Amino acid sequence: MDGWAERQNTMERSEPYATNHRDFLSSVDDAPDGAWRDLARVWFEAGGTIGSLPDYADFDVLRMPARHWANVCLTKLVGAGRREFRVVMIGSAIEAHNGFYGNNRPMRALPLKNQDVMRREFAWSLRHGGPVLSEGPYIGAVDYVRSVRRLITPYRISAREYAFIFYAYFEPYPEKRPRL
Repeated sequence: MDGWAERQNTMERSEPYATNHRDFLSSVDDAPDGAWRDLARVWFEAGGTIGSLPDYADFDVLRMPARHWANVCLTKLVGAGRREFRVVMIGSAIEAHNGFYGNNRPMRALPLKNQDVMRREFAWSLRHGGPVLSEGPYIGAVDYVRSVRRLITPYRISAREYAFIFYAYFEPYPEKRPRL
């Protein structure tokens, strides 16, 4: 069992804006297997190195396996002077867990309960200059999820504008796992 899974098994719900764990990735090998490694690989292959973000023009979601697309979100930090986070695309799994449609809207206009968390994690990825893997309590629309783990990969659009591609995995409470 990897360290993430061990922390998932012992994690207690805490205040809603906590980040229970954060890892800064320095290479593809730092990412856990699966979607985490796939998204990290796309970032590093686009020319990303720690402290030097790849150009957003070099990102291609088609380089990531299609089975992950439902859990991917694209958010941009745009504007001159007053900058804003704009959610460009939200995968269907993230929409279902958030409980609303949010494509192509300013993040501040969404009924998103974890806006502060997302802004903070986006900022950490810029400070680190690379991918950030974090986990914390889930504060969304469904009651069977106990935590969310996300990998955020930052890209440069221009000197003061950025794009953040992230993958989110929603960890259910074992006793509340939905029956399919």
